[in-house]
Amino acid sequence: MNSQKSDDKNAFKIDPTTLLNAYGLSSLDPTVSWDSNSNSKQYSFPAEVNKDNSYDILNELMSSQRGENITNINDIDPLNGNSLTNALTSVKDPQIYSINSVRFNSKLFLQNIHSQDTFADLTRDLDTLDVSLQKQSAQLKQLVQSQFFRYVRSKNNLDHIYENFSKNDDKKLDSLDVAVAETSREGTMFLKHLIDSNERLKNFRKTIEYVEANTSLINLPYVLKKHLNNGDYTNLMFDYKTTKENTKYTVTANNNIKDSSRMNSKENIGPVEQKVWGEIEAIMVQYRQYLWNKLMENKLKLETADDFLPLISTLLDLKSGQNPIMSWISSRLENIHEELIKTNQKLLFKLDTLRRNIKSKGSAAHLSFYLQFSNSADFQKRGLVDSPMIIEMWLFIIKYVLNIEQIVQRFINIWEHVRNFLDGTYQQSLLNDKKRENILAGSTGSIDFEFYLKLEKYQIHDVIKEGSKFIDKLVDILSSFFSTSEDNNDYFVPPSSNNLSCLRYLPKIIDPIIRFTTELGQLKISSECVEKLKRVDYTVLSQCISAINSTKLRDLANFDQLEDWKGYDSTITALKCTKIPLIVRNINLLTIKTVRDLVFAYEKLPVINGVSIVNYPPKTLLTGIELQQINSLETVLESILKNAAKNKDNPRNLKTLLTLNNILVLKNEVFPFILKKFDEAFDIQLSQKNLKVFPILEKMHSSILANYKSDLRYSLKSVIESSFNSINWTTYTTKTFKVSDYILETLMILVQVHKDCSTAAPHMCQEVLIDAQQFIAELLFKLFKPFEGRISADGLLKMVLDIQFFTKTLQNILDPQSDAVFKSCLQFCFQNDTNKVNQYLKEIEPVVNSNLSRTFIQFGSFKT
Repeated sequence: MNSQKSDDKNAFKIDPTTLLNAYGLSSLDPTVSWDSNSNSKQYSFPAEVNKDNSYDILNELMSSQRGENITNINDIDPLNGNSLTNALTSVKDPQIYSINSVRFNSKLFLQNIHSQDTFADLTRDLDTLDVSLQKQSAQLKQLVQSQFFRYVRSKNNLDHIYENFSKNDDKKLDSLDVAVAETSREGTMFLKHLIDSNERLKNFRKTIEYVEANTSLINLPYVLKKHLNNGDYTNLMFDYKTTKENTKYTVTANNNIKDSSRMNSKENIGPVEQKVWGEIEAIMVQYRQYLWNKLMENKLKLETADDFLPLISTLLDLKSGQNPIMSWISSRLENIHEELIKTNQKLLFKLDTLRRNIKSKGSAAHLSFYLQFSNSADFQKRGLVDSPMIIEMWLFIIKYVLNIEQIVQRFINIWEHVRNFLDGTYQQSLLNDKKRENILAGSTGSIDFEFYLKLEKYQIHDVIKEGSKFIDKLVDILSSFFSTSEDNNDYFVPPSSNNLSCLRYLPKIIDPIIRFTTELGQLKISSECVEKLKRVDYTVLSQCISAINSTKLRDLANFDQLEDWKGYDSTITALKCTKIPLIVRNINLLTIKTVRDLVFAYEKLPVINGVSIVNYPPKTLLTGIELQQINSLETVLESILKNAAKNKDNPRNLKTLLTLNNILVLKNEVFPFILKKFDEAFDIQLSQKNLKVFPILEKMHSSILANYKSDLRYSLKSVIESSFNSINWTTYTTKTFKVSDYILETLMILVQVHKDCSTAAPHMCQEVLIDAQQFIAELLFKLFKPFEGRISADGLLKMVLDIQFFTKTLQNILDPQSDAVFKSCLQFCFQNDTNKVNQYLKEIEPVVNSNLSRTFIQFGSFKT
């Protein structure tokens, strides 16, 4: 027993200085308050822990007491079990984020380590942590109960030790450091675990309460991002505005988030809310940029108010920093202006290529397509009217104009919207929509973007200037496109294009132009724009009408190339004519109708806002059209003369007769009909004027017919004189009488003339044959006159036979005047001896009848 006591004394024997240094005590007397009389370091237990590891915490406490550095920190995330090594490497004080550290801060831990977690993530981790805490709490409770008596016993022992200290029993201090250390460690572990567990539960409850109270705010970034990715912009704005109003947070000018209830104190909200709102505003910045991109994008389709007003309204709600109304107007007007320039340049380059290709193939106009217009029935509905290369260029010119028209229509559409902004129509619509939304949402707040809605005078001036700029560029493009040059480099008419293609395609080019320029003028952007559009339309019309007339004159002058010399019945005079007069009539009718539709195009265009760009044609234009019509009629004569000139050296043929008929048809039928239609179309009494074209036609007819007769006379004279002079009338003798060759050859010439005239010009047949008979009679009288009284007896019989055979062969068409000349010739040759004449006539009659019978078929055409 004594031995045991001795051992106990030895065990508690320790140097008092060691105890004072170890516990930081100034005195070993426990009656003196250690709290007030101690230089020991005050322990600061961590307010929040996330993992139950009492040994580590105690070790940290003891190490901290000894002034040691903590090097081993448990870096396991208590929420998800992941490693924190990477997250803590760049942190200045990692102990704040380590669950095993006494300086662990739960708010900073959530704010910086779990800043990207959604509400769902935090809820799930907190549920897991709560289950873990409940499990550890039960284990802790069991541990305290099982060790309770040990704890009480240790406490009693300490009380007993303190009593011994008071009695200055130095012998019992030998083993005090061991017992105190052991007891202190056990008590600290139990107490620390209880305190930390309780603090953790409180902090987690506060966290859960905070999260539950701010669920809509914390979850808003995730919800907004989901809406943004899914393109659900309606719910995006609704959730954003609803949460913003409910949480009463606003964004100041420098993007600091404030609580509207504390704005007077300028007090910043908590870091969590500020970070959440920072993420929210970052998402809304993306949405705002999306709205700007969609508002500014270059749309090819014609826009409606529903396409851009909602975007503008939303941007105004989001306070985008710049006026979306002016931005939309400026971008649209600038874009349409650039598109007009680029389209014009691109298409003109293609037109240049087509024009060069046509010129390289030759410059002759293709007239053969006119032949399809020799029939008046449906002459406006025809097939191909020009060469494929020229048609290709015509179609591309139409494409060019239609592309310009599409751009202009887009501009008109844009300006209609611009005008609604200029007069405030759209702004009022935006305000009404906003008020309607506030009423439906139960909000009475004011609309804070009204200052964007009213356009200043300088802004309106700039907008009108930009619109006028587009009109000016369009006018320049059209003026340049419809200009003419000496080297025939016109864009609006392909080189070598015939009049037919001009008549077909120019209206397709002009109609869109006068239509869209009229619509532009009726926008009334400015009075200067209206006047410029009027001038350019007049230029376009004048140039196109000039092109129609010039190609028409050129083609008509070359109509001799179309002549096929086949006879056709005309509609009124029933004369045989070629296709030329019919083509001339139909082409003139088509030209008159086309030009009339162009000149009086204003009749088809509505007058809106009191503006009419194309008006009644001025007198100068109508006078020019009248002169062109007269010139076209005179030009027809040019082609007629060309054909007549081709037969000048040999006029006695069917072509000459058809030419004479053509002249008569033109004079009596075609030209009067054309003038009548012209007067009806333009209300001009051109047909009542003394046009020189009709006297010219008469002169042409007389001249050509005289040339025809002259050639016939020359032929007759050559035949008669040649054969007549071969006979020696003074010494002529024969036993067998027959008709002389000069009579037979002369009659054969007349047969051919009779045939040609009967075929092509029956109305001229008698006139030509009578003229020929009179010429023959007079020629024979002249030839026989020198032989008066000197002709032999057989010669007289032969002369009587020739004259009688000739007159009896032509008796059905014999001209009385010619017959009288023939009789006078007989009387003259018989020296007016009537009895002798009758005797010879009776004597030679059987021979005459015999020759008539033998040549009946040969000269049968004269018998009918």
